[in-house]
Amino acid sequence: MDELASALAFDRGVHARGARQATALPEGMVILHPGLPSVHHLNSVLLDAPLGRQVALSAIVRLADAWLRHLAYRRVVLDDAGAARRLQESFNAAGWTRQRTVFMVWRGARVQPPRADPRVREISEAELHTHQLERFAEERGRPSPYADGLIAALVAAQGRLRAGTPARCFGAGDDGAVRSSCTLFLGEAPLAGGESEGEGRVAMIEEVGTLIAHRERGLARAVVMAAVAAAWRWGAEQIVIPADADDWPQLLYGRLGFAPVGEQVAFTLTRPPSNTRPL
Repeated sequence: MDELASALAFDRGVHARGARQATALPEGMVILHPGLPSVHHLNSVLLDAPLGRQVALSAIVRLADAWLRHLAYRRVVLDDAGAARRLQESFNAAGWTRQRTVFMVWRGARVQPPRADPRVREISEAELHTHQLERFAEERGRPSPYADGLIAALVAAQGRLRAGTPARCFGAGDDGAVRSSCTLFLGEAPLAGGESEGEGRVAMIEEVGTLIAHRERGLARAVVMAAVAAAWRWGAEQIVIPADADDWPQLLYGRLGFAPVGEQVAFTLTRPPSNTRPL
């Protein structure tokens, strides 16, 4: 198993354990969380790689309709980035939007704890919850009952992920308050390795974010490097960080010592036909 496959397997496990329902399919898996229907990443069809050149958009749409017909959207996640590129034009023509995630693996040296930024500390679930409510509210813009409900759901979904997989939370701020944060997930996944392959320790850094007024002060760098150091102390054999492939944080992660190993692609249809029928 290569590094990308290991990273994808770990990421899928985190989301499957965070969902209320995870059902294996011949093509991959479907995850559902009836209590958080507005959270896309906990209500998705996840397709394995390789997908196969014979798979058409119509088959993927039927699969999504069969499992997600009760939702106001459809979301499918392709671990096969090549198949996603092949199908992208068809998805676009049918009204689906694309989101690419690049998975990056740590290539830097082991980070020693004494070098940790003094502004960083491990934070509690309550502190992270409060910080994420504030940060997500900033990102969503003007308050409204709908926005408030969605923000609460997104924060609750992050809590579900941490409840399903061992996690540590790190925060940083110049004034001692939490102005930037990240989550470090710890667990096992199949790893590539020489003559034999098996389960190995994998760490994944997620949900890196800083309040707008406190950006460009090195706080995001500080929390990420604290997570890297903690992952090494835990004995991680692979440290992964996913990033939006169409946004700038991946550039920061590259400067810190992460290197891209591949992509995962999600397609979302926000207004599916109202007359969708079961298979």
